[in-house]
Amino acid sequence: MRPPEPPSARRRRLAPQMRFYLAGVLVLVVGLLSAAGVYLNADDSQTYTVDYGGDRRASLALERVGGKAAVWAVEFNQWLGHLWHGQQLAYTLAYLTLGLALVCFLLGDRCRR
Repeated sequence: MRPPEPPSARRRRLAPQMRFYLAGVLVLVVGLLSAAGVYLNADDSQTYTVDYGGDRRASLALERVGGKAAVWAVEFNQWLGHLWHGQQLAYTLAYLTLGLALVCFLLGDRCRR
């Protein structure tokens, strides 16, 4: 026979569904507050991007060396680099936050079933 548990050990644990919901709310609040802070403090006048020579000659030289995939990779890298500066970073954080919170809420809903 087991001895009775102390009152601190008898605390009620949260169900997995509630844990996912609380995690979603926490992610949503922290992420959107962070995005708002970045948006308000963003200075778009200074951007530090690397120019890969967007002219046609450089693009053709890159295509000759690495093929069309290399050109697409450079263009994708430039696009991705622009997401992490200034106000665009705030939008990126907001969308990532909404996506992660949605995943948490959906997992919580899935645990309920």
